[in-house]
Amino acid sequence: MNELPEELSVNPVPFIAFIGLDAPNNPDHLTVWNSFAINRSFDRPVLYYKLIEQNRKFPPSKIRKSYERYVPNGLIKKNWLRKHLYLLPAVAALFKQIDWEEIQENHNRQAIITEINHLKSEVINRQVKIVLVLLISKQSPAIADDPLFKDQTTKFCDECDISPKCFFYIPIQNETQCHNAVLKIEAVMNDMARNHYAFKAKLIKTLKDQLNKTTQNYLFVRHEFKLGFYHEIRQIHSTALSHYKNAYTSLIEIRLNPMNCSEIKNIAALLNYKIIKMFFNLNVPLDAISYFKRHIEIFQNKFVSDQIRFEHFDWLSKQYLMFAELFDMAIATFHLAPSATHNPGVYYFESAVYLLKRRSSALESLHQLNQNEMDFASDILAKHKDTDFVGQLPWFQNDSYSDDMKFKVLQFSERSINLTPTLINLYLNVLDQVKKFKKPRFIRFVMFLIGEEYFKMENYKDAMNYYYNILAYYREEKWRQLHLTIIKSAMISAFRLIDYNNFIKCGFEFIANESVPMEFKHSLVNCLISFLRLQYSPFIFDQETNSTKASEWTEKFTAIKNENTIGPIFINIDHDNNFVNCKIRFEIDRFSIEDEIPISVFVLSHLPIDLDHVEFNIKFENSQLDSHCIPIAPISDCLKAESLNVFRFKLCPLFRISEIFAKTIKISEIIFTIKNDVVVKFQWSFSNNRSTVPVSEMNKDSHQFNRIVSKTSAEIVNLESKIDFEIKHHKELLVNENVLIEICIHSKESHHITNINLEAMVLKNNVEIDTSNQWFKFQGDVLAEKKQDERYFLADRLAPGQTLIKEIVFRSLYAGQKKLSMKFNYELKLKHDNHVQIIANDKTYFTLLNVIDPFQFNSSVSNYADPKTSQIRLNEPFRLSYKLKSSCNVPLEILGVQNQLAQNVQMITKSSPQFPCCIHNNETIQESFLLSCPSESSLFALGTSTIQWTRKEKNRCDDEITVGGDMRKRLIVSETTFNLNSIVIQPSMIFIELFLPEKVYARNPFMARYKIHSRMDIDVIIEITMGNAEYFMIAGNRQIKTLLLSKSSTDQFYIFFPLTCGQLSLPKIEISIHSIGQSPVRIDYINQMITSSVFVLPKLRTTINI
Repeated sequence: MNELPEELSVNPVPFIAFIGLDAPNNPDHLTVWNSFAINRSFDRPVLYYKLIEQNRKFPPSKIRKSYERYVPNGLIKKNWLRKHLYLLPAVAALFKQIDWEEIQENHNRQAIITEINHLKSEVINRQVKIVLVLLISKQSPAIADDPLFKDQTTKFCDECDISPKCFFYIPIQNETQCHNAVLKIEAVMNDMARNHYAFKAKLIKTLKDQLNKTTQNYLFVRHEFKLGFYHEIRQIHSTALSHYKNAYTSLIEIRLNPMNCSEIKNIAALLNYKIIKMFFNLNVPLDAISYFKRHIEIFQNKFVSDQIRFEHFDWLSKQYLMFAELFDMAIATFHLAPSATHNPGVYYFESAVYLLKRRSSALESLHQLNQNEMDFASDILAKHKDTDFVGQLPWFQNDSYSDDMKFKVLQFSERSINLTPTLINLYLNVLDQVKKFKKPRFIRFVMFLIGEEYFKMENYKDAMNYYYNILAYYREEKWRQLHLTIIKSAMISAFRLIDYNNFIKCGFEFIANESVPMEFKHSLVNCLISFLRLQYSPFIFDQETNSTKASEWTEKFTAIKNENTIGPIFINIDHDNNFVNCKIRFEIDRFSIEDEIPISVFVLSHLPIDLDHVEFNIKFENSQLDSHCIPIAPISDCLKAESLNVFRFKLCPLFRISEIFAKTIKISEIIFTIKNDVVVKFQWSFSNNRSTVPVSEMNKDSHQFNRIVSKTSAEIVNLESKIDFEIKHHKELLVNENVLIEICIHSKESHHITNINLEAMVLKNNVEIDTSNQWFKFQGDVLAEKKQDERYFLADRLAPGQTLIKEIVFRSLYAGQKKLSMKFNYELKLKHDNHVQIIANDKTYFTLLNVIDPFQFNSSVSNYADPKTSQIRLNEPFRLSYKLKSSCNVPLEILGVQNQLAQNVQMITKSSPQFPCCIHNNETIQESFLLSCPSESSLFALGTSTIQWTRKEKNRCDDEITVGGDMRKRLIVSETTFNLNSIVIQPSMIFIELFLPEKVYARNPFMARYKIHSRMDIDVIIEITMGNAEYFMIAGNRQIKTLLLSKSSTDQFYIFFPLTCGQLSLPKIEISIHSIGQSPVRIDYINQMITSSVFVLPKLRTTINI
C-alpha cells in the first residue's frame, strides 16, 4: 500500500543552516552551538538549526519560465516536504573563527569572500539569505563603538557583496556577551527566514494566477498546498488553513479513475491531516470534528472495484487513525476536555474496525489468485519499486497493464501484510482512552479483541492473560456464548503451551458451560481424567496439533512423575457456572458448646460420568474447627453422575477445641477433591449463596436441590445459667437514702463456679446507664463508695448446692422510677479428658425501684423591717430560719443537723429542737439563727444544712421484701444536704443599735438607749430626730445635732412612758448627716436595723426605778 510521507506529522519551522561550525571537535564552536540550539528558554522563537558539512550540496534549482502548457504527472512530489524541511534552508549562516586584526590581512579576506561567493552559487535562484558570523577571540573594549570599526565592516561587507545587516560577530571568550550576541543574531535570522518564506509564497501565488483551472487543476492543488505550507512555517495558521481548504476543494473536483483514485485519496488524506491540525492549533476542535466527518462522507464509497475493496478499508482505517492521533495530541497540548462520545478512543476503535474489514475483504480476494497470476504480480512488483509522487501506485501508471491485472498485483501485495500488531496497538490505544471515562463493559470487550489477536498471531501466553482478566466477568454475568468462546480459546492456548495447570482449570470450566453438547462433555471429561492420571489422551478441540503435541505432553507427564513438580491444583468454583452445584446446611440454628453439631453437604452433579476417589472437606472461619469436623458413616467416595449426592458430617462439642469463641460459627468454604496422580481441589466459599440450577436443566433431583436452603452459619448460645438468687430491699426507696440490699445466691450447677462478681447498675431508657446514683460496699464495718465501672467481688469459689449471702448499699440522688439491673458473672469449669475448659457465664436480674423525696426543706432570711429579704446591711442583725417537713409515709428518725455557715457570717443566737427526734408524714421541725455579717460581700450563700437521718426501726418491717429469710439489721445513717439562702451585704455609713429592758410594763417609764456607730473615714455632724408615737410619752431631746467622730460611736437616751399594754410600735428615729457646703443626707435604712415594736406587760403595782 502507498504510504503518506512521514514528514507530514512534523510541525514545520524555519530551517537555518550553520556552515563552518565544527561543534563536535571545537569547544568554542560547541559553546556557540549550544547557545543557539540547546540552552533555549521558552520565550525564544522556534527554529530548526542544522550543522552543514563543508562538502555540502544543496538541491539544485529547477527554473520553469512558463506553466502555460505544463501538465504534471502527479499532484505532490514525495521529496518536496523533505527538501524544504531538512535540505534547503531559509538562511545559511557562515561561521568563521578569526580575530578582526587577522581579517585585515588580504589572504584571509579573500578566503572568506571566495567561500561566500561559492555559497551564493550553490543557492542561486533559491532566495536563501546568507549571513556571515565571525567568532572573535580578542576584542578591544571600544570595538563596538569605534567609528573606524564600523567603516571597516561596511567596506568588508561591500567586498563580500552582503548587506551590513547580515554581518555579525560573537565574542566567544565572554559568556555574557556571547549569549547576548546569540540572541541578537537569532532574532535577525528569524526575521530573515520568515521573509524568505513570505517571498516564496508570493512567488507561488504569482505562478498560480497564471494557471488554467480547466486544464491545470493538478497544479491548482499543488500550489495551494505549497502556499498553505509556507504560511504554516510562518505560524500564520488561519491563512494556512484557508489555502489547505482551497487545495482540498480543488482536489475533490478532479474526476476519479482507476489510475488516479489512489493518488487523489491519499492527497485528500494529506490535506485533511493539515486542515484538522490547523483547526486544533486555532483551538476550534468542533470544527475539526465536523470537517473530518465531511471528509469521510465524501470518500466513504469512492473506490475503483470490489476486487481491491480492502485497499479502501485500509485508507479509511488510516483516516480515523490520523484523526485520533491529532485529537490525542491536541488534548495534551491545548488541554481540551474530551467527552465520552467524542474522544480519541472512539476514532482509534473505528480505525480498528476498518482494519478488520480490510482483513476480511483481503482473505476473500486472495482465493481468486492462481499461481501464474501470483508469479506475474511478483515480477511487476519487482520492476516497479517506487514513484516520485505521493499516493501513486507505480504499476497503475503503466498503461500496458490491464485494470484487472493491476488489481491482482494489489491483491498479491496484500498477502504478505500482517495486520495483527497494528490491531493490537489500536486496541491498546482504545483501552488507554476508554479507561478515563470508566466504561468497564466496553473495556472488557476490547480486552477480548486483544486476546483474539494474540491468539491469531500464536502468542498464546499473552492471549491467556487477557482471557483470564475478563473470564470471571462474563461468567458472572452469564454471557454463555461469549464465555464459551473465551474459555475454549484459553483451553486451546494452554494445550498448545503445554501449560498443565491452566489446561485442567479451563477444561473443567468449559464442561460447566450449559451450551456445551453432552457428547463433547463426555469426551472432554475422559480427556481430563486421563491427564490427571498423567496419561495422554487426544484433545478434541485441537485436532490439527494433536499429533505434534502428543510427544511434548508425554515428556511433560514424565517430568511431573520424576520431579513431582505439580502439587494440588486449586480451582475456585464459587459461582453458578459449575459442573457441580453445592449447598451446605447446619441442621440446627442454635447450640451450646456442649452440643454435637450435625452438618449436611448437598452436591448436584451435571457430569455425564461418575467420579471416583472424591472427598469433601469443610473449612470454618475458625481454622481450629477444621480437624474436628468428621464425616458420619457410611462414607462414600463416589460422586454419582447427574444426580443429587448427600454427605453427612458432625462437629464435636466446642468446649473440647478452644478456649475462645465468637458468637457464631461460620463455614468459610468447602473443598471438593478428585484424587488421582495429580490432585484437583475445587473450592466453594459461599460468598453469594446463589447456587441454583437453570430451568432449562431441571429434573427431579434439581427440583429437590433448588428447594434446599443453605445455612452457612449457626449461633453459639451461652450455657443456661443454673444459679438462683434472692434480693431483699425496701419496696419504696428515699432520695439520698443508703439502702441496704441483701443478695442470696444458691448454685445448682453440676460444676464448681469461680470468680463470682456482680455488675450493679441503674438503667435509663432501658439502655443507657444512669450515673446519677452511688453504690457502696462494706470494708469491714466501714462503708466505702464503689467506682462507677468497678464490679462487686462476691466470692472466689462456690461449690454445687452451696449458698452465698452478701450485702451492698445503694443511694439514689434523684426521685423517680428506676430500673435496677444486677448481672451476676461467673466462670464455669468444664472437664474433658484431663482438659479443663473455663467458660464465662452470667445471669441478669431486673427490677423497678420507686424513689421518692423524704423531705420538704424551706429556709428564709428576715430583718426587723422585712420578714423576707436578701439584702442585709453591714453588721445588721438578721434571722435565718428553716423548716424541715416529712413527705413520706415512713417514720424517720432525725439524728442531728450539721449547719455549715459561710466564713464571713457570725452567729449571735440559735434556737434548735432536741435531737434525736422522730417525725412522721407531714410533721415539721424547725430551727432559727440570729446572724450578722461583719464584712461587705456580693451575693453569696449562707452555707448548707446537712440532715443526718435513718428509718425508724420497728420490731418487724412490714414494708420490706422478705425473700429467703430475715434481713440483718445494720444501722446505716443517711445524709441529706440542703443549700441555705443567699444574701447580699450592703455597706452602711451609719449603724444603730437599740437597747431595751427585758420587760416593759404599762404606765411605767423605761429607758431606751440608741447606740449610733460611724462607718465613715471623716467626722460629721448628725441630726437625730425622734418621731411621734401614739402609745408612748417621750422624755428627752426630740431633735438634736451632735458631732460623730470617724470610726466611733455615740449614745442617745430616751425615756418612754407606755400608755397601754400589748405589742406597741416604737416611735421612728431619723438621722441626717450634715456636711459643710452640702445639703443634709438622710439615712433612710436606720429603722431597718432596730426593732420596730415592743411588747408591753400590764401595769405593776410597784414603781420601777428607771
